[in-house]
Amino acid sequence: MLMIKKLGTTEQTEVFMVFNVLDYGAKAQKGFVNTAAIQSAIDSCAENGGGQVVVPMGEFVTGGIRLRSHVHLFLEAGAVLHASADINDYPSVQNLSSEPKCDLGTLIYVNGEEDFSIDGHGIILGN
Repeated sequence: MLMIKKLGTTEQTEVFMVFNVLDYGAKAQKGFVNTAAIQSAIDSCAENGGGQVVVPMGEFVTGGIRLRSHVHLFLEAGAVLHASADINDYPSVQNLSSEPKCDLGTLIYVNGEEDFSIDGHGIILGN
């Protein structure tokens, strides 16, 4: 999170760092699976102290992703996250966490994290 000081005042405003999934290779393209690009944006956001990961307007197919602390996933109006129909796009929860929980994959996985959210005016469609 960045703090910006308004010119001529002592007032400060919080500003989130923004990580757009398009900058990490995501494509709103039928048949293109965006899991790696979306996860890369999430990981980069977390490694830089947190902020907002933006999914812009468009339809994006994804497999299982893991949210991390201080990451706020934001779906803009007109953004649609489609759950991939391919079960192989969902790693087992064991592979996403150091703690084995189960072998079933999940679309969005969170474990042991804090200060995270999923927000916006977009849609998440599971299969």
